[in-house]
Amino acid sequence: MKLNWCTFLPVFSLWHSALAIWPIPRTLQTGTALLKLSPNFRIEVNGIPHSPQDLLEAISRTNTRLQSDKLERLVVGRGSSDQAKLVNAPSLAKLTLSLTSPTAGPVQSILEEATKAVGSRSESYSLIVPNSNSGVATIVSNSTLGLFRWLTTFEQLWYDDFSGTTYTYQAPVIISNDSPAYVCV
Repeated sequence: MKLNWCTFLPVFSLWHSALAIWPIPRTLQTGTALLKLSPNFRIEVNGIPHSPQDLLEAISRTNTRLQSDKLERLVVGRGSSDQAKLVNAPSLAKLTLSLTSPTAGPVQSILEEATKAVGSRSESYSLIVPNSNSGVATIVSNSTLGLFRWLTTFEQLWYDDFSGTTYTYQAPVIISNDSPAYVCV
């Protein structure tokens, strides 16, 4: 049986205690503040004319998951101690998605980006989730594939409090200029 370091990735993930984000970002800064999603939370695309249909579908899936997933914290009491603090916690109203540099032609779809050779794909991104009532989180990437990947990361930040409030307990969250780190062959 051939073993390589990829075989042990699940074990390595136990060493990271900040968040249950997979894959683990190369740079991750978190705080200790509670932040809840506004009942009117929305995801907007900024500066991407004629957004590809698969990007719009990915946004729709993220919205659905944020509203329907009832994941609770993996701690004793499932985060019940957070309920009283959530009453006065600030709310996040919006997530904006944008590309780092506008393209001259049409923006490529996620599928077009994903079918490029691995070495020529560009998936780097930055994610900022504030810890205040500023109301806006941002994901900036240089490709639609990067936006798609990091919508999935954004989904992993949120929990349910038993009463339907979706929240994170480690705001602010900052992931700067991240990109895939593991290529297993």
